[in-house]
Amino acid sequence: MALTPDQKYFVRIFYDKLLIIASSREILDSAQRAFEDVKCKDNPNRCSGKQTFGLVDWPDDQAKRFTSAVSEALTQALQTRVDDASLRDIHEAMVNIQTEIVPKLIVPRLRPETFEEGLRRNLPLLIADLNPVSAGRSTLSFFGGALAAGVVIAATVVISIARP
Repeated sequence: MALTPDQKYFVRIFYDKLLIIASSREILDSAQRAFEDVKCKDNPNRCSGKQTFGLVDWPDDQAKRFTSAVSEALTQALQTRVDDASLRDIHEAMVNIQTEIVPKLIVPRLRPETFEEGLRRNLPLLIADLNPVSAGRSTLSFFGGALAAGVVIAATVVISIARP
């Protein structure tokens, strides 16, 4: 699926946030605790992302850790760029992240035991590929009233990520 400039800009924000999360054990630990507290309490197996992202060969703890990082990066990206006019673009970008971008991040580049290192190595290259988009002015902007609608969309995507 070809992304619009606003969708590419959202993906760029996602990459930036994921890189920050992968670069800090403390931030990743916090993201994992929050994700497990909110999403995994009743059904821990639901949150591994093994089926959604093709992590079937990954140990459960590493699959949950990776899924937590993706979920947190999506949440932070959403909180950064939301407005009424772009909710559809953001939703489509989030679907693209879930169905195309994240699976491409994993295979064959990432190994469960070193996925943070793999993300730190690969994400700057992906960000550089999107730089022409981010250099231009995006129509996306933070708009407090639309944040609730965006959070609903994010929650829908995160829940679908976590479903086996």
